[in-house]
Amino acid sequence: MQVTSSFPKKQHMQMYCDVTANDNYILTCSNGTDADGCESTLWDVRKCRVLREFVGHQQMVNACVFFKLSEYGHYQVATVSQDNTLRLWNYDTSGPISPLLTRIGSSKRRHRTGRRQVTEFLCGAFGT
Repeated sequence: MQVTSSFPKKQHMQMYCDVTANDNYILTCSNGTDADGCESTLWDVRKCRVLREFVGHQQMVNACVFFKLSEYGHYQVATVSQDNTLRLWNYDTSGPISPLLTRIGSSKRRHRTGRRQVTEFLCGAFGT
């Protein structure tokens, strides 16, 4: 086995990743604290570089996913954090679409309804 690509190092450990359907982009999230390193990073696989960062969480980002909204027509980003928020981000600007208060933990499921693809996010609390 040999290394095929090498990416710039991040200061904080990467906790989770998602990949676009065309394998051109990777989304990772970090385990920072007190808003330091609490971001999700969009990587360009073809150029091995960071395209943008999604910054705004106050604690470790547990999970990050790509999804599509019909009104935007292309990928958007969702992140869930130890700070008890699920945030939806604009893929092009790195700005928030909407912060949502929830508990930690996430998963995603995609299914089709007629011609439209629907993405559901499931968030739940772990422990008490």
